[in-house]
Amino acid sequence: MGQGKRKAVGFVPHREKQQGRKRRRERDPDDNTPRQAPITLEDKREHDETIVQGVDQEVEGDELNDELSALFSGEIQPRVLVTTTKTYSLQTKSIAREIASAIPCATFYPRRGFMIRDICTVAAEKGFTAMVVLSDTRKARIPDSLWIVILPEGPTVHFRLSSLVRRAAIPNHGTPTNHWPELILNNMTTRLGRRVSRIFQSLFPQRPETVGRQVVTLHNQRDFIFFRFHRYIFESRERAQLQEIGPRFTLRLLSIQRGLFDRKHGEYEWLLKTAMKNKRRFFL
Repeated sequence: MGQGKRKAVGFVPHREKQQGRKRRRERDPDDNTPRQAPITLEDKREHDETIVQGVDQEVEGDELNDELSALFSGEIQPRVLVTTTKTYSLQTKSIAREIASAIPCATFYPRRGFMIRDICTVAAEKGFTAMVVLSDTRKARIPDSLWIVILPEGPTVHFRLSSLVRRAAIPNHGTPTNHWPELILNNMTTRLGRRVSRIFQSLFPQRPETVGRQVVTLHNQRDFIFFRFHRYIFESRERAQLQEIGPRFTLRLLSIQRGLFDRKHGEYEWLLKTAMKNKRRFFL
């Protein structure tokens, strides 16, 4: 005699819950008992002692003396070099150009087989303040990783890149101009989040040109950072809409390495594999 599937003890299917609520309303039409709010991953998030709330003198003191302080003080204007890994597809090269068009003062240069550390040295000597490197896999031939190297001394940040949509695939997309865009950073509230947000900020001039009506948004949700590039279109003095320029993609922080890129002997400031022992914690 066959046995059916056993239901877990205490488990009530969603459909049965809906039917139960419907029967209760039929018995008592005046029953206005509020529904229970759904429990989300955000609700299950464990409290993080590194969340920065309001003005934190210790954090601000550390930021005044970090590797990025000269860029934030205005002593140096950002210049960004965008390149790829040694072997890359034509699609990766095209996407690198699109990302360069979203970052002011960014220039795309083909890799041409040089080592990353050698490129870092030459780029720093020529006045570049950061380097963005796109890498792809041989199977997919589309970018799956993005590196940001702050020059001349680091740090080096590694992200997993996913959900990439090229500019041409976005309906009614706009065309970028040479105006410096406004940068919006959302929901990066921990000490690590502040660190990552400052690295993103260091790629952009501190004074956007609002006449260009362009805005780059980096929104963090559960440690996934969503990149969007838009333009404001004013229909009237009271109403405006957004036109997406593109590209769009999602980043996941994998590591922060002290100093310049060194895959073999680099010293890590933060590493996702080590931090993921606690799956209920968000890090940014």
